[in-house]
Amino acid sequence: MVVQSASASFGSVAGVLRADGFDVEVVSDCGQAVDAAHGAPPAVVVLDLRGNPGGKDDCAALRESTDAFLIVVTSDDEHGCAGLDCGADDFVTPRATPREISARARALLRRPRAGEGPAQITCGPVVVDAQAREVSVGGDVVSLTRIEYEILATLVGQPRRVIPRRALIEAVWGPGWFGDEHVVDVHVSNLRRKIEAGGAARVVTTVRGIGYRADPPA
Repeated sequence: MVVQSASASFGSVAGVLRADGFDVEVVSDCGQAVDAAHGAPPAVVVLDLRGNPGGKDDCAALRESTDAFLIVVTSDDEHGCAGLDCGADDFVTPRATPREISARARALLRRPRAGEGPAQITCGPVVVDAQAREVSVGGDVVSLTRIEYEILATLVGQPRRVIPRRALIEAVWGPGWFGDEHVVDVHVSNLRRKIEAGGAARVVTTVRGIGYRADPPA
């Protein structure tokens, strides 16, 4: 699905996606996108936030309405990080070509899924339920995006092991993903905020210059 904006250049994205094998539905605004997602759940949503003052709300509304991978097109890196804060899985700026957007969508869909090990993994009060793809803190379910869930599942599945940023990206996004590796930092920050808001002590530790590890609380 492509949510189209007033940008003339964005129209070519749909054409490239179709040429690459995607079944694309083009809509003109977020309300139509939400309705379409309810009718036929998409695998990927590409949302153009350029020149959209309500872009954050649109991103959040789509995240609440669909579990699809969400790629946002933003005016710059700062707005892209804001999109990640609102639940997007990835972002691109106007420098990105339609071919790159298609490649990023394919990379998201190729991601190996986390949670192929034990049915449940416990890290202090945090429980990752691989079968339900849910995370709970102290028995209360915490709403995570797909990316946040898979980052946490990857880390707690190997407690106390430092996972380099690149290795974490390959485990969650897939080996074909390309772009700024520091995008993972934004997702980890959002993950921590949600987990700690549920009352858990910090379980994801930053190992400066290397990556992250899961530390079960003492």
